[in-house]
Amino acid sequence: MKDETACEVHVSATIQRCGKALDLVDPNDPSMVQAMVDALLVDLSTLYTSEVLQRSTHPDVQDQMRRAGRFLLENSSPRLTQSAYDHLRELAWQVRCLAHMHRSEQDKQSAGREEVP
Repeated sequence: MKDETACEVHVSATIQRCGKALDLVDPNDPSMVQAMVDALLVDLSTLYTSEVLQRSTHPDVQDQMRRAGRFLLENSSPRLTQSAYDHLRELAWQVRCLAHMHRSEQDKQSAGREEVP
């Protein structure tokens, strides 16, 4: 069954964006940091609304989904005591965790379909 979310999840591209954000050479370029934050917020929202993750019954996935939901509600912009770069890094880790969980859940579903005659 295909994921029926409004936006298709591209896990590999998402993980690459997370890596670029975590390895950012010049964290003092506000336009670059903001562009990465914007892209990762879209990725986080897409992953959070993904049926693959919404349907998962795995406790670790459910726990990370709760964290992601809180992040979207409370931390979509930096806290008062947080730099834009630190916010970007925190966001990248949130997205990266969900992206890997999405990949894992998809792999499990694919393996399950292959075993059914």
